[in-house]
Amino acid sequence: MNNLTQAQIDSAKNLKCEKCNSETFEQIFVIKQISRLITGGAKDMFAPVPIFSCYHCKHVNQLFADELKINQDQSKEIAHVQV
Repeated sequence: MNNLTQAQIDSAKNLKCEKCNSETFEQIFVIKQISRLITGGAKDMFAPVPIFSCYHCKHVNQLFADELKINQDQSKEIAHVQV
């Protein structure tokens, strides 16, 4: 866990869903399409990128959406496409 001590983890605050205030999340994936022009391959590549959505309402917090450079409208759609 990146050299964190149990005391540091215990004292950290829980992240909450911006929509419903739940503190539980589940991992979903955004699929990034990488152009063959960038990879040098014969075909485009697809890379799954993990992201978290609220377990209860499926909302994706803006913090996570910003990390993947997606807007809130897209994050609403992404939250419903779970693996």
